[in-house]
Amino acid sequence: MFRIIVDLNDQTAGTCRNAGLGKRRNEIPDSGSMTRIDNDRIMRQLLKYGNRTELIRAVVEGTCMHLRWFLETEDKKTKTSDVLRFVGGGALSDVTSQILADCTGRTVEVVASPQNVGAVGAAVISAVGLGMIGSIEEAKKLVPAKKTFIPNPSLKPIYDKNFAVFKNLYKSNKENFAALNG
Repeated sequence: MFRIIVDLNDQTAGTCRNAGLGKRRNEIPDSGSMTRIDNDRIMRQLLKYGNRTELIRAVVEGTCMHLRWFLETEDKKTKTSDVLRFVGGGALSDVTSQILADCTGRTVEVVASPQNVGAVGAAVISAVGLGMIGSIEEAKKLVPAKKTFIPNPSLKPIYDKNFAVFKNLYKSNKENFAALNG
């Protein structure tokens, strides 16, 4: 297991000392040994997020970048919807929903109880099968959007730039990913 430790300020240094990890900069403990990362630019980029919230946001943005890439690829084959229905536990967060809208440049709708959408879908399929609902298409009226998130146009240039870098990083590291994953 890797833990990344950086002495950015006194609070971080105190955390390092309390964990018994010393106070050297840019160290990754690995099985008790300390390995210095020679490229400070890599470490600064990885750890430019100053706190846990910013790091979690970076992970969410990365996930949204993957979805954007998927939608971009799918759009080459067939037209996808301009409006995304965001479901599951992640859709409970307004922040995550807005990041998804900003990153993809598409309107995002969230239904009530998005974490239960699987059960709702099963009920709809059953109702169609029993003739209680005429078609699956009619079910959309029964599951309206509770919240709508519109992309912030002022963030588009930032996300467009980051998305281009995201794709380039993936392509340039493809061989490394293959080596790591067998």
